[in-house]
Amino acid sequence: MLKIATFGKLQNVMHHFMTDIAIRQTSNTRTISTAVLLCGLVGLFFIPDSFFSQSPILCLHRQLFGFDCPGCGMTRALHSLLHLRFSTAFQFNFAVFTLLPVLTLEIFLGLNFTDRLYSIRPIFYFLLCVTLTINYVLHLINFINP
Repeated sequence: MLKIATFGKLQNVMHHFMTDIAIRQTSNTRTISTAVLLCGLVGLFFIPDSFFSQSPILCLHRQLFGFDCPGCGMTRALHSLLHLRFSTAFQFNFAVFTLLPVLTLEIFLGLNFTDRLYSIRPIFYFLLCVTLTINYVLHLINFINP
C-alpha cells in the first residue's frame, strides 16, 4: 500500500512537471514567434524600394500557370503599407488590408496582453482566407479574359 501511494504521488508530481514544461514551451515558442515577426516587419520597413523593382519574381505558381497566386505582391504591399502608401499597397495586393489585422492580433497574443483575443482569432483568419480566395478568383478571371 505504501508503494502504491508513493507511486501515485510520483505520477502526480510528474504530471504537473510535464504540464509546466508544456506551458513554458508554448510560452517560449509564442515569444520567439512574436520576436521573429516583429524583426521581420522592422526589417521589411528598412528595405529600400529599389530592391523590389530589381529583384526577380520567385513565385512558383506564376512560373507554372502564368498568372499571379493569391499571395503575389503581398510583400511589396506590406512594405508599402508600412510606409503608409495605402493606394500602392492596394494595387500590389488588396488582401494586405486583412493581413495587417491578423499580424497585429498575433503580436498582441504573443506579447500576452490578453487571452480574450483567442476567441476572435478564427474570425480574422477566416476573413484573410476569404480575401485571398477573392483575390485568386480575380487573378484567374483576368488571366482568362485579359
